[in-house]
Amino acid sequence: MYYTDNTDVCQRYLSCLLPVMFVTCHVCYLSCLLPVMFVTCHVCYLSCLLPVMFVTCHVCYLSCLLPVMFVTCHVCYLSCLLPVMFVTCHVCYLSCLLPVILCFAL
Repeated sequence: MYYTDNTDVCQRYLSCLLPVMFVTCHVCYLSCLLPVMFVTCHVCYLSCLLPVMFVTCHVCYLSCLLPVMFVTCHVCYLSCLLPVMFVTCHVCYLSCLLPVILCFAL
């Protein structure tokens, strides 16, 4: 199922930041990884990110969007989705991207 309007996806992803919505949230986010939805899903993700993490997370996440890094980044991100890791998910994700960050910093 492909979305023609990413508003619903964005709203659901934003509501997913609540612990009770954790599972639903990531199911919603994972649906964005379909090739056809690649661009709109990441636009949606960028608009939904918590403000306090805006600069750091966006820079790291955007680095991930390069085709050569796509698989590595998402495997890393998926490893953060365990319920026990909910609160520190973004910290986990950022630490997973350190090699990417260092690579782009050189």
